[in-house]
Amino acid sequence: HQWSDVRKSYHSLIHRAREIYGFNCWEASATLFYRWQALHRAAFGVVRNNETYAIQENWIRSGLAHFVLAWEGYYEIDRMLAGALWIVYQNCAYYASGPSLEPNVQHAVIWESLEQFKKQGITLVEMGQIDWATQKEQNIGHFKQGFGGETKAFQIVRRIV
Repeated sequence: HQWSDVRKSYHSLIHRAREIYGFNCWEASATLFYRWQALHRAAFGVVRNNETYAIQENWIRSGLAHFVLAWEGYYEIDRMLAGALWIVYQNCAYYASGPSLEPNVQHAVIWESLEQFKKQGITLVEMGQIDWATQKEQNIGHFKQGFGGETKAFQIVRRIV
């Protein structure tokens, strides 16, 4: 990734957020994971059970996943605003979830993630499927495409019982 690949309108959003908010990359403490879980539930409601969060925490502790968190205030325990959870496998990172309570913070969370992956030598970052069926999916697709890269078609196979 390169800064020049990022959509121009994202540049000021990322700069502004980096000046205002604190970011935590990769720290896998119980407190921070609890904050991730609370942030996710505040943004999306109770869409996952506790077992799913326990699995995510185990992935993070074992190095199979990373998260980046953004907060407002002086310390990580202050108001958590946004985050991104990434699954990491064979030198690739896959965007799993991105809750945000404030507009325009997630741009910087993704950028911080990309910066950390670059430092770690991650060679591929997959932002995930882009659907265009609903307005929400169109907005998500537009957001993801703003970080550059290329769009590739792939086939989804579902097992029907």
